[in-house]
Amino acid sequence: MVGAVTGSAYLLVASTIAFAEQRNPSPTISPNHHSSVMTDADARARQDNTAVNKRDRNEEHLTPIEQSNDKRALEITQKIRQAVVKRDDLSTYAHNIKIITTETGVVTLRGPVRSAKERDVITSIANEVVGANRVNRQLEIVPEKKD
Repeated sequence: MVGAVTGSAYLLVASTIAFAEQRNPSPTISPNHHSSVMTDADARARQDNTAVNKRDRNEEHLTPIEQSNDKRALEITQKIRQAVVKRDDLSTYAHNIKIITTETGVVTLRGPVRSAKERDVITSIANEVVGANRVNRQLEIVPEKKD
């Protein structure tokens, strides 16, 4: 009897929460502003990556799909990624750059970083792993927005 009551109480609480969220959905919090709330229009605008998609159609810009599955290429990518993520002085942006290694051992670094220092640190890490003439740096500096 107790189990049936507990189960019924759980269903009542769960359905009440679900109904409340339908009527009053949780706001989307902007990752760049700890105290501001992003509107639906703001969220849609941030999700529009048309410009990035157009850029990625350019054959000069490798995408992660071109990462080689060759054992050596995967090891190179892993070494660079581990060294980058190990650095506490790098931003989340820097930790999440794309590291693409072709089967010829050429490494492409792509994505946003917060500063020239981050760009240079990541490039230095890749240079140490594969050599300076085997790194294609396509990192974009995107400073943090100040309010």
